[in-house]
Amino acid sequence: MPTEEDTGLYELVKKCQIHRHTQTCTKNNTSRQKEDAWVNSFHPQSLRLWTGNMDIQPCGSNEAIAYYIAKYLSKAEPEGVHSGIAQAIQQIQREV
Repeated sequence: MPTEEDTGLYELVKKCQIHRHTQTCTKNNTSRQKEDAWVNSFHPQSLRLWTGNMDIQPCGSNEAIAYYIAKYLSKAEPEGVHSGIAQAIQQIQREV
C-alpha cells in the first residue's frame, strides 16, 4: 500500500486494487501488514495511466505468459455476473 502522502496513488489503490473474495477466489492472505493483505500487485506508473484494476505477476518465459493468459481467460465468473449481463441485454433490447 502506498503512503498516504502520495494522495493520488493511495486513492487509486483503494479504488482499484483492493481484492474482494468471490466464489472462485483462491487468493491466500499471507501478508504481515494488515492494510496490505488485500491489495493486488500493481505497478504505480501503470496504475496512474490505466486507472483500473490490475494484478501484476512476474512471467519468466513465453510458456509462463501463455499459462497465465489461459488461466485468466478460463476463470469462471460468479453467477451474479451472468444474470447482470442478461438483464443489461434485455434492457437494451427494450430500448431499441
